[in-house]
Amino acid sequence: MRAGEVLFSYEPSLVEEVVFHELWRREERGDVRPMAEYHERVDPIYDMKLPARQREEAFAKVHAELFVRFGYEKVLREALATFPELAAIREVIVKRAISQAEEWADLSTDRQQLGLRIRAWRFEDEEQLRRFLWHEFRHVADLLDPAFGHPGKEQGWPVRLSPAEMARVQERYHLLWGIYVDGRLAREGKTPLLEPAAHYRRFAAMYGNVLPARLQAAFTALWQATALTHQELVEMALDPAKVVARGEGVAAAEKVLLLGSSCPLCRFPTFRWAEGLKQLPEEVLAALKADFPEWVPQDGACERCIEVYRARAEAW
Repeated sequence: MRAGEVLFSYEPSLVEEVVFHELWRREERGDVRPMAEYHERVDPIYDMKLPARQREEAFAKVHAELFVRFGYEKVLREALATFPELAAIREVIVKRAISQAEEWADLSTDRQQLGLRIRAWRFEDEEQLRRFLWHEFRHVADLLDPAFGHPGKEQGWPVRLSPAEMARVQERYHLLWGIYVDGRLAREGKTPLLEPAAHYRRFAAMYGNVLPARLQAAFTALWQATALTHQELVEMALDPAKVVARGEGVAAAEKVLLLGSSCPLCRFPTFRWAEGLKQLPEEVLAALKADFPEWVPQDGACERCIEVYRARAEAW
């Protein structure tokens, strides 16, 4: 490795899977020589009667050489080099991910090592691989940007939520950040990981009970954003009204009730928010206020809770 060059290290199981898939693809296309050369190199290893650890190291060396020869490391290096913000990275550690949820890029505490988890199948399509790398490396560039203001993993989240609520908030956070990342990549002339239409489908599924015109305006504002911060993304993840307000260019004035969010009365997730709460009969409102004196119609309530308080009011 030349002085100043970034060191790339790989989990052997990932490299082995990627190399095998490439050998099989070439053989299926009629190019049998790479597979034959591979066996010429690995078959003698079995005859050496090496201890298991040394044998695995010998196989790993062959796989690593082929991984580089097939051009995969070149794609990784080129993708990293397109982000000047990552010039301080000294090592990239690439590991195998099993599922999409496991795929991520992150930094070491000294911010000189970049960890990347990726599924092996992404290496089958160089363009798709490049799009994934650009997306993840842009995330890491944000982590390194003082203006973005990420506090680091050790700082945690600024609020305490139940595990279920935290999972929903973090899902919204990553959705919003992903839109912000891909919007900038598109303007930089790079192909985003997901096209705007695909992002919008996920966004609409998350904020499905917002009026379509307001939803589209909010998405457009996020896609076109140039200087969001970590704190702004957190606030939007915690309060959907701030997502909608960003599209309208005004302060969030009303609460947006999301499908799957917790009812403020029973605290259970609901997909059926009650309508017409501002027109509740006085006796129903009184019954409700007896248990929740600080509740106001803008807070929302699930249909089941309102049915319960209607029944209670009728029984009085």
